[in-house]
Amino acid sequence: AKSDNFIFAGDVSEKRATRILSELEEYRAIIFALFQVEPATETVPLRVHATQSSRDIKDMTGAESASGVYASRIESPLFILDVSGGFTDRTPAKAIALHEYTHHLFAQYTDQMYPRWVSEGMAEYLSTFRASGKGRVRIGLPKEGRYWTLNSYEWMDWDVLTSAIRQYPYRNSSESDVEAMQLLFYAQSWLAVHYIQSSPDLAQKLSQYVRGVPQAADPKAYFT
Repeated sequence: AKSDNFIFAGDVSEKRATRILSELEEYRAIIFALFQVEPATETVPLRVHATQSSRDIKDMTGAESASGVYASRIESPLFILDVSGGFTDRTPAKAIALHEYTHHLFAQYTDQMYPRWVSEGMAEYLSTFRASGKGRVRIGLPKEGRYWTLNSYEWMDWDVLTSAIRQYPYRNSSESDVEAMQLLFYAQSWLAVHYIQSSPDLAQKLSQYVRGVPQAADPKAYFT
């Protein structure tokens, strides 16, 4: 199956493949409108390969227990998704696809360098996208998995989170701490962006912060 910006392959029906591409195209159009970026067709269509198990993803990429993987390749960007549980608003495959595609759009169509915590938080926030089928969409819905993390672990210090500009804060952590820190980083980044985007004034300040922080001598102080 093909659309203007995607090529789909995998062990699913033509009808299901067409529906997945339609939802990705709809999300793409909304993100362009939301960030007031002039729409443009992908120079090289993004390939979406659907599998029926995480084992297939491991065999293809080496990633353990992954529901989806995005690879930026010279010949063509590629999604590999486990759609065995479906591609709906409540499945990991769709959330991962929207999250990773957000990174792709930001990298391809903006010249802005987003701090890691903003980049991941915004991708998490936008991946809650829901279309009503009546010309309306919702963004900023709760994420149960992130909510669980925030209630299960002692939070990362906010100074540590907002200091994550070019590197992730768990990069040099011990192996035993990496999993918890990674979960917290994504959960707290999502929570921070969700809170900021709920206020037009704070959202405007975030845009100013993103533009200025790459030149800031002290990124942590610049955030405050």
